Amino acid sequence: MLIATLGAIGSYDALIAAPLALIAIIYNPYRADYVRPLDGWQLAGATMLVLGAVAVGTMFRQIQLRRQAETQHAKDMERLRVARLLHDNVANGITRALLLMDSDVTDDAQLHDELTQALTDTHSIIGTLEDREGRMPVPVNDDIATAVEHMEHQLAQAGFDGELLTNTASLRLDPAATELLRGILKETTTNMLKHANPECPYIISLYTADGNTVLRITDTPTNTAPEPSHQSHQYGRSSGLARHQQQIERIGGTVIISYDHDLFSATYTLPMRTP
Repeated sequence: MLIATLGAIGSYDALIAAPLALIAIIYNPYRADYVRPLDGWQLAGATMLVLGAVAVGTMFRQIQLRRQAETQHAKDMERLRVARLLHDNVANGITRALLLMDSDVTDDAQLHDELTQALTDTHSIIGTLEDREGRMPVPVNDDIATAVEHMEHQLAQAGFDGELLTNTASLRLDPAATELLRGILKETTTNMLKHANPECPYIISLYTADGNTVLRITDTPTNTAPEPSHQSHQYGRSSGLARHQQQIERIGGTVIISYDHDLFSATYTLPMRTP
């Protein structure tokens, strides 16, 4: 029991205690009034007993480490999700409001809606973080079709003209992938407002292929180089694209980004069923 307890505390402690215990078992008969050393079967039984105790302790140790790793992974995923919600819902909303204020045509109603939604999302996240549970609930958002319509409306108000080809009726995503796709749509809208040239048409398509949901964006950047402009540095770190790429790859999807003849193209592929 002592060796098993040591094994549960630390593997090295058990590895040290096991040979010492075997030496004590072998030496103990010589300390008595008679000398009767252990025979082969007794020595084998003692060895199996000690090694079995080490194995039991090590097993409990591994179970404990696995639980700690699972708990830490859940905390890390929750922190990542909070960061993504702050970026997608709050930071992008404020960025769109700032870009709207910088534009030639200021829509007061849209500006008010953007800032109100950003404030609402901020209060929601703060309230959840103050909760003793410490876990973000799955937010109740619009469906993908409504998110696409909102995206098209924002681009149109900013002076963009293009084609948005979608087939949302065939999408069958689980809640986590749906939330991720909504975040990508918001990120795409903000990035186009910051980087794309509204005088050039864009093409956005959302469809299903080979059991995957595919979102493809093609637009013309305001600058020919892929580096972000001064305005994008002013209104954000442009880290949302990298964060979404990590999350998509984590669930088995892919992200392909390219620049060809001054055209920016991004293709997001999300599996219908996430692991």
